Amino acid sequence: MAHVSISSVLLVAAAISFTPAASAQPEALDLFPGVRPGDVYELSLSQATETDASARGERRTRFEEALVLGYEARVEVLEVDAQGRATRERHSDVELTVERDGETGSLFRRGTRYEVHRDQGRIEIHSNGRRVEAAIEKLVAPVLAAQLEHGDTPALLDPGRPVRPGESWELSPERARRLLREAGVRVVEFDGAARATLVPHESDPERVSLRYRIPVGWCEVDGLAPNLRSARSGAVLEGILDLEARAPHRALRHDAELALSLRGFVEKRRGVAAAAPWRLERETRVAQRNRLPLAARPIAAEAPAPGPARIAD
Repeated sequence: MAHVSISSVLLVAAAISFTPAASAQPEALDLFPGVRPGDVYELSLSQATETDASARGERRTRFEEALVLGYEARVEVLEVDAQGRATRERHSDVELTVERDGETGSLFRRGTRYEVHRDQGRIEIHSNGRRVEAAIEKLVAPVLAAQLEHGDTPALLDPGRPVRPGESWELSPERARRLLREAGVRVVEFDGAARATLVPHESDPERVSLRYRIPVGWCEVDGLAPNLRSARSGAVLEGILDLEARAPHRALRHDAELALSLRGFVEKRRGVAAAAPWRLERETRVAQRNRLPLAARPIAAEAPAPGPARIAD
């Protein structure tokens, strides 16, 4: 009977990005309210992944892991593109923490600051006019890729017409496929329509909430060994955005969760499935908080940093 290592069952971790959407007013949704040089806000962003996988070959193996990445920074917009999206930002007082199976560590020294350059989804980190070492970008870029303001989700959530609280609309299947594909999930078949609904906030009249759900009845995922065959698979992506009730409806809070479940057998040789089952359960949660409103002010020249951003000792 074929031996199956647990590493062949695991998925490659992927970040999901979301962007603010929706309006409580009788006007078209403005999903790109835009920012200006000098705008400042406090960013809190976290991504948590829980994985439970097992496989049975010559002996049964199991893998469990809980991983949480947390990012905090004061963000100042330095440059924007024609659509009002930030292409260069200054991140100050950066904190990047990692919690793995109950153990927590901080990866940057206190007071770390640098510039974040964005270009068509690519993220570069610069300090004192130079690009930092690859190890730092490897840590920071995957977390920032989940930030609302820099994703393509508006194209998915925008109904292209005025909406009011209580209204619901169907999301484009093509755009939903594209969003999940970026997360390493290839949709084969949906389990019903993907939908979004605008509702009053449960307690704050100055906010509205946009809820969305994308159900998947069958999917394929990146990172699996080529001899693993799925017998059953499914996923659900659900999220909620809290937005300003008044234009420009900037995002204040975002919570989203992608739950993935797969079951299958190992292919012993081409076309023949061995009696060696495997399974994978994974939940990825993204949470973002923005302290608004954005406050435009003249951009001050950056004082020379004591040195490039460094990983904590």
